[in-house]
Amino acid sequence: MSLHSITPDFSLASATHTGPVWRFDWLSPVRCRLLLALLLFAGALSRVIFLTQNCPLDLSADEAQYWDWSRNLDLSYYSKGPAVAWIIRASCALFGDNMPAVRFPSVLIGVGVALCTYWLTARLFKSEKLALGAVVLCHFVPMYIAGSFLMTIDPPFVLCWALATCFGVVALTGEKRWAFPVAGLFVGLGFLAKYACFLWFLGFFLFLLIEPAYRKWLRTLWPYLAVLVAGVGGLPILIWSVRNGWISLKHVEGDITASGFQWTNLPEFLLGQAGLLSPPLFVILIAAIVMVVRRWGDAALWPARYLLVIGGSFFLTVCGLTFKTVPQPNWPGPSWFTLVILAAWYIGQANLTVATWRRWRGFVAATGVIGLMVMAFSQNSAALYPTIDSIHRYFKPGKPARIRSYDPSGRLRGWQQFGSAISDAMADMRPGTFLLAGEYQTAAEMSFYTRGQPLSYTIGTYLKHPGARGRYSQYDLWADRSLEPDKTTLLGKDAIYSGYWFEEIEKSFEHVTKLPPVEVWVNGSLIYVHDLYRCEKFKGIKKPVDGGTSF
Repeated sequence: MSLHSITPDFSLASATHTGPVWRFDWLSPVRCRLLLALLLFAGALSRVIFLTQNCPLDLSADEAQYWDWSRNLDLSYYSKGPAVAWIIRASCALFGDNMPAVRFPSVLIGVGVALCTYWLTARLFKSEKLALGAVVLCHFVPMYIAGSFLMTIDPPFVLCWALATCFGVVALTGEKRWAFPVAGLFVGLGFLAKYACFLWFLGFFLFLLIEPAYRKWLRTLWPYLAVLVAGVGGLPILIWSVRNGWISLKHVEGDITASGFQWTNLPEFLLGQAGLLSPPLFVILIAAIVMVVRRWGDAALWPARYLLVIGGSFFLTVCGLTFKTVPQPNWPGPSWFTLVILAAWYIGQANLTVATWRRWRGFVAATGVIGLMVMAFSQNSAALYPTIDSIHRYFKPGKPARIRSYDPSGRLRGWQQFGSAISDAMADMRPGTFLLAGEYQTAAEMSFYTRGQPLSYTIGTYLKHPGARGRYSQYDLWADRSLEPDKTTLLGKDAIYSGYWFEEIEKSFEHVTKLPPVEVWVNGSLIYVHDLYRCEKFKGIKKPVDGGTSF
């Protein structure tokens, strides 16, 4: 996908010239690419330094869980495909089982997504200046900032979505038939990260259907070959699912039908997405969408329609799910790849006219300011904890602030301290002491941050009362993590338990002693309190068979 044939003309066919504001004539294609290289290098270097120089943010529960998966490589896993585990294991094989190694791939993937953004923008709008602007704009999006160093399923998912979108353009604009199966290949690889990647075809086929110039492809085998290739890419998950009774399908069904009809979820979801995208940029995007819709028949605007349909179809699908469940904030993530480019294109049009630029320059400036604030806050949020505490105590005297309710990064703090406390407690216990948690998230953090990184076990799905019972997880599928008396090798061994207290836990051991709780304080503020128990001589515990387990 060469850029050499792309002309550097910043003017757009649909713009109305009433006097340029910023022409950026000095930005030749070569200079644009040099600035891109400097931007991406500086960004990647800063993230590597952040991760390796006393990073205050420990692994999230999801990151720790995926790391634990990576120690047991398989064709797939309970709730997700295998891609994230494979990637993390490759990185840890090179750099060791530590926090930076788990997260290094997200830094590299972020560079890949930025390159896709640049190439796609330049290819569609024939402007490398606009392409550079789109990349810069992405660096100010709060969702992108958070995802630039967290290694979850979303970075590889978004990268594969972006590559499929780019090769879709190659197939359509360059009449390159080979690009169809290549796009399908990346959809298949993305499916290994997150099942929702297959919905890329929804937008792509919808675009072919509604765009007369490209509808002819529907009468050929090539788009359908792309679907076939993607399906082949998903074979590992299919094989694993057959072997495990389609349990992942039950999990997905539980996620998207978690509640009855709830129309109030949609407004809350949209407000949350506006915050994650950046409120002023969200307004710009709405204006861009309105413009594209109002000028739908304009042949020159087909690139904008491509971006809108690819991203918008996925976003609307997630919006539809809000009537049955509460979507996680990251669910629409890949839709923002094309929609942010659409917003950048719209800003570029406004920049060509004095009147329209004056209308939007405040929103553009606000987007940059908010992005810079989010960058600073994401790395130094603890500096605001005393202020948060003071404000909270003013309105609610006598009640300490739950920092984790105000700062999402609070969930990523204190796990090293937690692991050290467990390690110290285990030092005074018999050899063979194992880690036990009420929830799989805590089990994963215990395993990663306890010295020696021993295996951990979960007891949540063994509880009798359905209301207290935890969700199913990968820990329930691994044979060597069973707690059943006739299946486990842990009988007679001691354990350190962390989590809520339940009667079954006491009955599963001969003796249980509550240890001093682990209080996590950051900058004078209480973040979390972990309860620990010393449990002696495990007797095993049977899972209930009443079908009350949540998938």
